[in-house]
Amino acid sequence: MGARCPILVAILLHALGLAAPASGQEAQTCIGDWSEAGPIVRREGLASMERVGRLARDRAGVAVVTSALCKSGEGYVYRLLVRGDRGQLKTLVVDARQPFGP
Repeated sequence: MGARCPILVAILLHALGLAAPASGQEAQTCIGDWSEAGPIVRREGLASMERVGRLARDRAGVAVVTSALCKSGEGYVYRLLVRGDRGQLKTLVVDARQPFGP
């Protein structure tokens, strides 16, 4: 993988919104390190990533590849890089308190 590794990392960071925003986009604070995000999830009463992964599979038919907790306005969202049943990758942004609806 060698030379392609930095490119893949950059793509994943951009897909999760962890890369610097392009001009004109609202800056969003995201945490991909779960040793930092975990205490926030517990303190704020947010859905766990385990639950979000199950819901993604059961309700949206996708598998979570990577995830980040992001501060969005007054609340939090999860930015998920997911893989569909045909292998396609896409980014989903779901409410961290009620992912994929009630």
